[in-house]
Amino acid sequence: MDKQERAIALKRHQQKRNRSQISLALLLVLTFILAYQIGQFYIGLGIGVILSIVVTGWLHYKESQFARSMAPEANVKRLISRQYMWTFLFMMLPSLILFVMVLLGRPLLGLFFIVAVAAQYMVQWYYEQQIRLLDPEQPRRADVREQSI
Repeated sequence: MDKQERAIALKRHQQKRNRSQISLALLLVLTFILAYQIGQFYIGLGIGVILSIVVTGWLHYKESQFARSMAPEANVKRLISRQYMWTFLFMMLPSLILFVMVLLGRPLLGLFFIVAVAAQYMVQWYYEQQIRLLDPEQPRRADVREQSI
């Protein structure tokens, strides 16, 4: 498979899961809004947060497995797994920091939010560069995003 075919395949895979990812993001946002309005964090809200994080993590894992299946080398597959793992971590971390910041009323946590978002971009860039060195045919996330189907 060449780079464009891989990007199209990844884009189709992502489109299949878009509706569920949007639903989970809305569940997470709704949970955060309810916790902020109530002023406390109840067990039901905690279950909503944990459920949305776990299912989002599972969808992220399935996408990484699909991306790994297109890579020919074991080293590239390992880097793709790490890339998706770190991306998921740095995707969830800012949202949790923002939630705690709003719930506790601690604006200084905003600095950690900014650092977490910056770290997400740096990690993404680093792994894309490493993967590109080992497998130039593996599409970057920007390549997948630019594909029209």
